[in-house]
Amino acid sequence: MKGSYSLIFIVLFCIQTAWAQFEINGDAVDLGGNTYRLTEAINSQFGAIWYKVQHDLTTDFTVTGQMNFGSDATGADGIVFVMQQNCLSTGNIGGGLGYAGIPGQSFGVEFDTYQNIVGTGAEDNNDPVFDHIAVEKNGDVVHDASADDITAPVQMHPTLTNVKDGNWYDFEVSYTVSTNNLRVVFDGSERVNITYDIQNNVFAGDQFVFWGFTSTTGGFNNEQQIFIDAVNSTFVINDYDICSGSVSISLPSLSALASTNLALGNPVTASSGTGEGNVVDANLGTRWESVWGVDPQWIAIDLQAPVDITSVVLVWEGAYATAYEIQTSTDGIAWTTQYSTTTNTGGTNTIPLSVQNVRYVRMYGTVRALPLYGYSIWEFEVYGTPNYLWSPNDGTIDDIYGETVTITPTSTQTYSVLIPDACVGSSLYEFQIAVNSIFQFLR
Repeated sequence: MKGSYSLIFIVLFCIQTAWAQFEINGDAVDLGGNTYRLTEAINSQFGAIWYKVQHDLTTDFTVTGQMNFGSDATGADGIVFVMQQNCLSTGNIGGGLGYAGIPGQSFGVEFDTYQNIVGTGAEDNNDPVFDHIAVEKNGDVVHDASADDITAPVQMHPTLTNVKDGNWYDFEVSYTVSTNNLRVVFDGSERVNITYDIQNNVFAGDQFVFWGFTSTTGGFNNEQQIFIDAVNSTFVINDYDICSGSVSISLPSLSALASTNLALGNPVTASSGTGEGNVVDANLGTRWESVWGVDPQWIAIDLQAPVDITSVVLVWEGAYATAYEIQTSTDGIAWTTQYSTTTNTGGTNTIPLSVQNVRYVRMYGTVRALPLYGYSIWEFEVYGTPNYLWSPNDGTIDDIYGETVTITPTSTQTYSVLIPDACVGSSLYEFQIAVNSIFQFLR
């Protein structure tokens, strides 16, 4: 009798959660395990978390998790899911939920736990008596059937009028682009299901938005927390287990950053002085100041990823440089001068450049306008086209500059990719591809 052989290939696809990366704002605290305390049980608090990668409104969106509104049945004020276009924007505390009055165009799903009406506080939002969900735009939380009210308030929980009981409640906010369908689910019950074009009706056709959650207290309070199930959020990179072959990874588009200040929120070093981080905070009321009376002095920004720079903008305080250089570097050690002047008169300097694949940029001042003082800059901005930064760049990735890459490891390998971010610098994602060539011969 002939032998009979069977070849069995065992393919393992072990996908593990890679926690989303959020920027913590205000009184919010990262508790670990993708759980965030947005407010303490203290009056007049504001807390927010913002996802570091913008969402593309031409693609579907789903975020799921759990919310806890605290245990004071008479407390306040609730949580809002927000999409907006201004980095780390904030609205009003109290009945504003951190969303009311938020600047620019915005979209909000409020999970409101306090009835703000005449006689209950500073705000009159025409709230119903029950804890409620409502969908709004442009920072409006007043339920008055205005153009900014997308839906009227509905009871948050299908059976409970008050969810401030210390329990965790599941939630889901999802949007399907092909049908413009928005769904909001709370504790397993669908509370909102509407057809609404968010991109065009809220953001005038603009494609990219920041998203996150805001929460506040006012004259009443509660400890309010949120857990994010990152598997269903905008962007994660999972770990993979494969026998052989390739893994395809799609990265967030960087096209939204072409007109964005790429220096914003990135690390800054300086030769001397105080407040170097102030030059990348988008605040014209804060500045870097070098030591007085000493030349030369410099201030440098680490863009954290390779950038093809198209321009640099310096906003000088009264103590400006009459002579300075703009220098770039790939390693922060060896510098190349890309621009120089000896006739600067201060104010705002916009300097066109065409420099490829650099990570560091610095202002190198050689002559001060005010001999008794130092150099002082309000803002240091950098514009251009950023690139992804992969590690290791060992030839197993087919296109390190592409939005979609194919990775073909020959053995188990840990990869990382630094994705430039328009809000807070760059976000680092690390994942492992385990190669397990497991097969058995059965006779």
